[in-house]
Amino acid sequence: MERIGELEEPPISMQRVSQILAEVKAKMPPIDLSEMRARSIELHLDVIKRAYEMAGMKGAPVTAGKDGEVVYDPEGGEVVRDYALRGSSLALVLKAEAELRKLLGLDAATKVETSGTVRYEVVGVDPADLT
Repeated sequence: MERIGELEEPPISMQRVSQILAEVKAKMPPIDLSEMRARSIELHLDVIKRAYEMAGMKGAPVTAGKDGEVVYDPEGGEVVRDYALRGSSLALVLKAEAELRKLLGLDAATKVETSGTVRYEVVGVDPADLT
């Protein structure tokens, strides 16, 4: 018989571990999947909203050098901005929307049933050639 928990006195068998797990599982409250789905949908919608807000923000000023001085455009004199946050925010929106579609069942495969008849016709064959 295989034993686990051999450091325990006396050692616990696999059968006893399964019994303990079954008892604990029976005592646990049932999982409300509809509530979990609703919370997950709410979370994804909030993430999408916040990511869109971040994508609309002005880019962070670009700094350079050991002192972190702000970089200015030599032609226009305006502050050079880094818009990497915009790209990563929009990528996050795409991921969150994909998960949201899965939660809502919009990406589920659709079953298409087709029916029809097939007609076989032999044309231009001499029966003498078949022997």
